[in-house]
Amino acid sequence: MLNIDTRLLDLLPEIGSDAFVILLLIAKRINKENTAFPSRRLLQKESGVGRDKVDKCLKILKEVGLLSCTQRCLDGKFSTNLYTIETDLIKIFVPLKQFKLNDTENPYTE
Repeated sequence: MLNIDTRLLDLLPEIGSDAFVILLLIAKRINKENTAFPSRRLLQKESGVGRDKVDKCLKILKEVGLLSCTQRCLDGKFSTNLYTIETDLIKIFVPLKQFKLNDTENPYTE
């Protein structure tokens, strides 16, 4: 699960809703090091925008400092992009107690 600080919403006018969605799609795959490597094709499919728009959104996110990107190589050939979330406004949330999402009880109380 992700924990998203509401101050991230203050950046929406600056980055736009498409870039915000792309950021969240990357963020939902981050590991403990705040890195993920979804393909552009996957980002296109899940966001519903085209390749050029995904590229534009990634550029915007890098320019404002929310995201960095490193090209990964495998056997000397380009493999995938490794994206790093560069903000403390998005974190991985790990609940102390497991619960089912369809439970009617509040999972945070006994």
